[in-house]
Amino acid sequence: MKTIADLTSDYAAGASSPSRVVAAVLADIAARDGAIRAFTRVDAAGALATAEASDRRWRAEAPLSPLDGAPLTIKANIAVVGLPLTAGMAHRRGAIAERDSTVVARLRAAGAIIIGMSNMHEAALGSTTDNPYYGRTDNPAATGCTPGGSSGGTAAAVAAGFVPFGIGSDTLGSVRLPASYCGVAGLKPTPGLLPVGGLIELSWSLDSVGPIGATPDDLAAVMRTIGGPEPGTAEAENVPDNWRQASQPVRLSALKLAILSTGAAPIDDDVLQAFDLAIARLTRSGLTLPRVTIDGWDPSRTRREGLLIVEAEAAAIHKQALAGKAPMSNELRAMLTYGCTLSAARFAEAAREFWATGFRARQTLAAFDAVLLPVAPQTAFMHGTKAPVSQADLTSIANAARLPALSLPLPVTPGGKPVGLQLIGRRYDDMRLLAIATAIEAESQA
Repeated sequence: MKTIADLTSDYAAGASSPSRVVAAVLADIAARDGAIRAFTRVDAAGALATAEASDRRWRAEAPLSPLDGAPLTIKANIAVVGLPLTAGMAHRRGAIAERDSTVVARLRAAGAIIIGMSNMHEAALGSTTDNPYYGRTDNPAATGCTPGGSSGGTAAAVAAGFVPFGIGSDTLGSVRLPASYCGVAGLKPTPGLLPVGGLIELSWSLDSVGPIGATPDDLAAVMRTIGGPEPGTAEAENVPDNWRQASQPVRLSALKLAILSTGAAPIDDDVLQAFDLAIARLTRSGLTLPRVTIDGWDPSRTRREGLLIVEAEAAAIHKQALAGKAPMSNELRAMLTYGCTLSAARFAEAAREFWATGFRARQTLAAFDAVLLPVAPQTAFMHGTKAPVSQADLTSIANAARLPALSLPLPVTPGGKPVGLQLIGRRYDDMRLLAIATAIEAESQA
């Protein structure tokens, strides 16, 4: 699949059309997605009708936006009117969205073409996308392995080349982890820059909606077009009006970058090797990359504190399903039950430490344009094996700090699996962070 920019260039030149692209996408999904299972529902009729309307606009030289005619997929916990809104849960199999989520409404207004709904980990509370009710999604970049989660189907759809981008959600790393495992790019925006209205929530305090795409340039095109707070929400009070203005290209030599120390966190050798190679290349280009430490940050402890918050809030959100004994996996039921039985004192203690660590991170990292660290301590692992508990050790700090963070795919060694380089930027500096990622990507491919 071509990038968003290449697609719109073809449309403008008359070399292709949205209808031709969508027809090819649908044929490709029909031929290959049976083995990958990235999609839980494909809306062929809706996609073709939207593509025909986009054809007419391009013929009239009046596209709605840079996303006009670009196909995409939506994670199954984000409302698309008329399509299933399952959140990967069995008891929601017949739930049909009655209206579009805020993000989907903006995508429609921009002329983007929704191909369908992508698979996800059950309730978004997990990181394998091995869903007992909607199927196991395979990793196109590592056959037989998990694509990560919980936005695994979205990342798999992009990695397979079905679509140039998709929309997922990130609570403690659920956009960045699958992007890393699948070898694509994924952004967790600053909270509020992509509204969560219409999302089946997992955690009121931690959920973000974010794009997954082949390149950071594609992510920038999405953010530039549909980003911005939802008026009348608490997040809208703090967003600066000029947040889009930092999207111009950057020179790496003019940036203040650093390596974020992960302390004693165990990281697999193949991840460290790919990360060290990336750092060595940047250093050879003339960059100085000091190591910076967040006072008191223990990656494993912060992840556990964040998970405790998520379990408690998820238990409140899904209390009716739990009380009504709705069908769900034993794993999910155990986590929600734990959230129900958690004492107020334990929740308060975990929340205090989690948000305090996030504050210290925000204060420390404000001195840099971006800091670099791996996305995950491991690469994609085989389906059917026990998921490492450490998966979100390195991603949860950005959620605690309420900072933008992205996964940038590093070059894959022969026979190796994808590894993601994580970049964490300043609050509301998402567009500059994406520009930095593009510059690093160009350097890594030089």
